[in-house]
Amino acid sequence: DSFHSFNVAFSQRGWNDRLGVELVYDRQRVDRWSKNSFFGDANSTHIFVDVNEVLPNGQPNPNVGRPFASMNWPSWRKNFDDREGKRATGFAKYDFADLNAGWGKWLGRHTLSAVYEENAHDQVYYSYGLAAEGIAAETSDAGNINASYRRPDYLVYMGPSIIGNNNPLRLEPIRTTFAAGPTIPMSYFVRQPISSDPGHFERGSTTMVEINHGGQASREVIKSQALVLQSYWLQENVITTLGWRRDEDYYARESIAFKANPDDRNDPGQVHYDFNDFAFPATPPPNVAAETKSYGVVVRWPRNLVRLPAGTDFSVFYNNSANFTPIGGRIDPYNNPLPPPKGETREYGLNLSAFDGKLVMRLNHFKTEMAGVSSAPSFFASAIKSMITTPALSWVKEANTNPTMAAQSKADLDLLLSALPSNYLDLYDFQTSGTAPNIVSSVNTSAIFPTDTLDYTAKCWEADITYNPTKHWRILANVAQQQTVQTNSYPNLKEFLARMTPVWDQLKDRPLGNYPPDFMPGDTLPASVLTYGQYLDTNTLVPYASAIATEGSASAEQREWRVNLVTKYSFGSDSIFRGALNGWGICAAVRWQSKLGLGYPSSRNPDGSVDFDIDHPFYAPAQTNGDVWLSYSRKLPHNIRWSVQLNVRNAIGSQDLVGVTVQSWNGEVAQYRLPPERRWYLTNTFSF
Repeated sequence: DSFHSFNVAFSQRGWNDRLGVELVYDRQRVDRWSKNSFFGDANSTHIFVDVNEVLPNGQPNPNVGRPFASMNWPSWRKNFDDREGKRATGFAKYDFADLNAGWGKWLGRHTLSAVYEENAHDQVYYSYGLAAEGIAAETSDAGNINASYRRPDYLVYMGPSIIGNNNPLRLEPIRTTFAAGPTIPMSYFVRQPISSDPGHFERGSTTMVEINHGGQASREVIKSQALVLQSYWLQENVITTLGWRRDEDYYARESIAFKANPDDRNDPGQVHYDFNDFAFPATPPPNVAAETKSYGVVVRWPRNLVRLPAGTDFSVFYNNSANFTPIGGRIDPYNNPLPPPKGETREYGLNLSAFDGKLVMRLNHFKTEMAGVSSAPSFFASAIKSMITTPALSWVKEANTNPTMAAQSKADLDLLLSALPSNYLDLYDFQTSGTAPNIVSSVNTSAIFPTDTLDYTAKCWEADITYNPTKHWRILANVAQQQTVQTNSYPNLKEFLARMTPVWDQLKDRPLGNYPPDFMPGDTLPASVLTYGQYLDTNTLVPYASAIATEGSASAEQREWRVNLVTKYSFGSDSIFRGALNGWGICAAVRWQSKLGLGYPSSRNPDGSVDFDIDHPFYAPAQTNGDVWLSYSRKLPHNIRWSVQLNVRNAIGSQDLVGVTVQSWNGEVAQYRLPPERRWYLTNTFSF
């Protein structure tokens, strides 16, 4: 990471602090370079032992018995961010009591605040790695250096063999570095696409070269302006707030994709990029603009006119606020822009105090509605990209392996694409060239980055109570009930699936890849061949059914009830212990949370689709945790006060593993997390 920042601010107040202005400029640049490594990827934190006695080419394996680690497809990332912000803020205050002390107090005092702001964000990010170049590599995928088959997997031996004479395991550190070059000899397998050719090994050279894996460059400018008027009316018994805001978003983007030389697709072309490689205008084309308004009111009991018994006071409040997020670059599966996310919150409640502040209660309710929140499930990219590009890459090359099925595969590909816009594969730079048996195809699934959205409605009732029986004893309680309902889940994905399902139903029995050699029309596919339907079911249809199972119902994955109770007693010279424990304090806190849904039972419908029983979730039990602490404070010479406090966090609470997810077919816990750990803190503070 490399971080640079510069900012400067100027502020001025005048007219007895009734007017003020502030001007701010801020500039920040962050560069991040990252490389993955051994033991750094998911499911790769293992050390293996090589048990192969011979190599694939039939030669003896000189490394049999040696421990090793492996890493797939080293990928490195560069991310450059440059942000520039300019802001002007001003305020004006006026109190009508300055004009007339009598009737002016009823018109009250008012503060008007205004802001204008411009923020520009330039970003370049991409990933790159190594690919194999040379005759040995081209036999895997000729004429396409960006093909996955030509990206290296690294295997590094970490010690001597453990076979023979009870050799102990002795691990050595990994010192291998990954870089372009050198050129090394490599064995590769050669075979004609006919069943009578057993194939043979040949020797050729291979060199590692850097290639770009795709990325994006963009410039976004957001211009914002806002006004807020806060007013205190009727001797400050009525307080109102009015707000207005306008945001304008301007956005431009350019994809960074693998750009091979069209005359030589083994030439990776440009690999590295920075800001100098792009020329975006200072203000890009308009993306989205919107205005939002908000207002709120607080009404107090007029204590200066009518006093309530027992030192009681109360107020009621109501707030309504709306906003939207000016996000540029969000697109649907067909590269069309998405509208910005927006939200609205309505809140109301009351505050009540009694016994001259010894008892304070607050009750409030809010409802928040959010629309168009960015959210793409983990299978989203697979559903809209791989479900099309994966079979297309194979079916277009059917003549290479089985010419008798080439016509069928072409018809299947035409059917697959018939439901999509004519430029769909062009969005991902799908290319094919050559003639059988040397047809090559490639695709860049990183060319565009579609997303999807969700809508949420959240409701909450919350009550806070603070009670001070004496000046030494304080009790606080909080109770909250909250529910969140997810609606309009993944509309882009739903449209895509509705568009493609009639076509997928006709193609589900086709092989995901190519037909077996010598396969003839009418033959039965071997059970070992993965079908398109099986691939769809595992990677799209089942995850989709799970993702939308709770749509329209209160989320069980959110704990509905939460209760917190805190009590503290501070001993003093006038406490019930007559000063024997003067300076000491004790405190305890208890937190309770209701049960948590971990998943839903699943079953198969007669048509093979997945059904989830959302009325009977699998639950994790309620949780109870408690804290305690002990404190002591006293004065030291030279007017120094010393305070020491011992805290025990989670002194009460189960230490068992906590379930996170379950297997939907039997309810067994599939993933755990560690429980909140018990922690001890000893803190000393000296104040002077």
